[in-house]
Amino acid sequence: MSCKKLGPRTKGLLVLLLIAVVAIAVTVLAVLLTRPTTKSSTTSSSINSSSAPTTTGVTSIATTTTTTPGTTSTVTTTVTESTVWRNTGSMNNGRFSHTASVLPNGKVLVIGGEYDVDFDLNTTELYDPSTETWSTTDSMNNARFLHTASILTNGKVLVTGGQNGHSAINSAELYDQSTGTWTATNNMNNARQWHTASILNNGNVLVTGGQIGFSAINSAELYNPSTETWTVTDSMYMGRYRHTASVLTNGKVLVTGGLADEYLFFYGAILYDPSTGNWTMADGMRHARERHTASVLPNGKVLVTGGWNGSIAHNTVELYEPSTDIWRTTGSMNIGRFSHTASVLPNGKVLVTGGQNGHSAKNSTELYDPSTETWQMISNMNYARESHSASVLKNGNVFVAGGLDRIGLNTSELYESSQINQQ
Repeated sequence: MSCKKLGPRTKGLLVLLLIAVVAIAVTVLAVLLTRPTTKSSTTSSSINSSSAPTTTGVTSIATTTTTTPGTTSTVTTTVTESTVWRNTGSMNNGRFSHTASVLPNGKVLVIGGEYDVDFDLNTTELYDPSTETWSTTDSMNNARFLHTASILTNGKVLVTGGQNGHSAINSAELYDQSTGTWTATNNMNNARQWHTASILNNGNVLVTGGQIGFSAINSAELYNPSTETWTVTDSMYMGRYRHTASVLTNGKVLVTGGLADEYLFFYGAILYDPSTGNWTMADGMRHARERHTASVLPNGKVLVTGGWNGSIAHNTVELYEPSTDIWRTTGSMNIGRFSHTASVLPNGKVLVTGGQNGHSAKNSTELYDPSTETWQMISNMNYARESHSASVLKNGNVFVAGGLDRIGLNTSELYESSQINQQ
């Protein structure tokens, strides 16, 4: 095989070609090094202090501003919200339709509930956030579910009514965290379940409505912690149960929705004035609903979410403005649900967890931002649950316990959220 030598002209062309390639490469590199860049990154961190499984999620927003002809100024702001659901200790008893109260010492008292059909509980348990452990405490005198629990100004917990067996009860009990014991207090004037109990500005407790047998109750009564006595106050216009009651910033109590009977769903709302002891009609909601939630926001408005109207689980959401007595719709949830929870976080957002849609329990959760009136899907809980409890702890985390998913759950989990602002 023989090779021809390149002539002088060919060699010259190759040298020129090589020089051109090098020049182009240098030019491209210079452009890349001098061009302003915007970087948006999403990072995910798993916060897990135990071996329990976790669910995590991250959201990032980046904005870039370029100004002044001839010069480029780039500002990148990234807001990252990382969330995590982390399993924590399990209760000794699975339970749903119970109550959970954050005590003055920071512990969470879980009371009563139902484990399964005809398996009512009188047991109570304490969760300690500092150790993430459960311990049993004194049991109530009466087993009950669908009751209420209210933390009085003296630090004691008042439990009222509920269902025992197949009947509503009128008994009331007090839990003293200093002794860890329950004592009976005077009974209500009416037996009731699926009622509400609200702490008024004067420290008294207003109990409204509820159900006895197949009948809705319109009566309301007041508990005075200093005398441990009940007095009847003005009755509501109609009986209702599975409703909500919210203490407004002006001291009045807003009652919304509920059921009058199995087929009559309320969209109406009424107001109780403690200064007069009377009820007045308020503007009605746009949708009838029961087993919904009502949360008083930091701006004083009331946010109502979800609920059931007899045929669908609502994803609709409404806002009540006390100063004008007007309801209006706001952004809808991504998923319709009832028997869920709604918790107002320290940053003013509202966390909605679980519930059901008429077919099964859900593990989905979403966040409502009052500043934008929008909802954002976030990490799912580790367990689907409805008729559970959600408590905002003193450190701002949300503690979810128990609930129903075909049977009473004993699991509990923590929602931890942190916002990182970088500029």
